Amino acid sequence: MRKLYETVHAIFARGSRSTEDVITECRRSGLSLKAETVELFLHLSRELQLRDGLWELRAGSTADEIARSLEKVFSTGQAYVPVDQLSKHLGDNPSVTSDDIDKVCESTGQYEVKGKFIVRRKTSI
Repeated sequence: MRKLYETVHAIFARGSRSTEDVITECRRSGLSLKAETVELFLHLSRELQLRDGLWELRAGSTADEIARSLEKVFSTGQAYVPVDQLSKHLGDNPSVTSDDIDKVCESTGQYEVKGKFIVRRKTSI
């Protein structure tokens, strides 16, 4: 299920998708799950909402915005990115501080801040 969670969130980091698009992307990424399983996951997820026939990440707090931005900057598989690159994805949100970014990185367990870079931690499947 962890692989499904990571795959689905990487998909939504690129924007809203239909159920069929999500199922197709999951299969492309190597997940061999039934369509019903993926659809059930979408319905049960507290982080997603269905709006006008498309699934999207729920709008939320600054921490949610940072987490979505992290998923976007790491969506192409980099091992690290400059903090400045994350800032570009956050737009002109003056309420985001480096402490906020540190906390989100720590809470996800997937990233850590090292100086002026955000590093993806190695994960075991």
